[in-house]
Amino acid sequence: MTDINNNVKTVCSFYASEWHLVTMLLPNIDRRINKGNKITTILEMNLENNIETLLQKLNLENEQEILNIKWGKSNLKNIEKLVENNDCIIIAGTVEYIKHVNALIEEVISNDKIITIIDCYDINECEPNIKQILDKHESVLNTAGESEKEKYITTIRMEN
Repeated sequence: MTDINNNVKTVCSFYASEWHLVTMLLPNIDRRINKGNKITTILEMNLENNIETLLQKLNLENEQEILNIKWGKSNLKNIEKLVENNDCIIIAGTVEYIKHVNALIEEVISNDKIITIIDCYDINECEPNIKQILDKHESVLNTAGESEKEKYITTIRMEN
């Protein structure tokens, strides 16, 4: 993702399945809601059943607020409505979908808006390009939480 402005924090995550994605996102979303953040999703796939099933098994403080987030496949025709009044935007889908959505957001976001964008990539699709994806983001979200990307870049260098 390119720098939209200095007030936008970019985070990436990599998931192996839709279940892995929702398992990774839910604790982070719960913490953000506790801090008063307003969250929206822009999804290429429908995660409603996954979210509902997992929430039944977890004891999260903000269960109803999490259910109120739109977890269905997103319609990108009115991107302004999707991003307005939100502090955190979660985007999940193919590399091309994420790139397209970020370009749309860049066109409509105001320069004074403080926001976090979490781009969620299917690891099976983007594996050869992980370093390039990391280079475009400030930090990484995984099941352990959010951390600096340098740790992952170092691991990639050691494997090459």
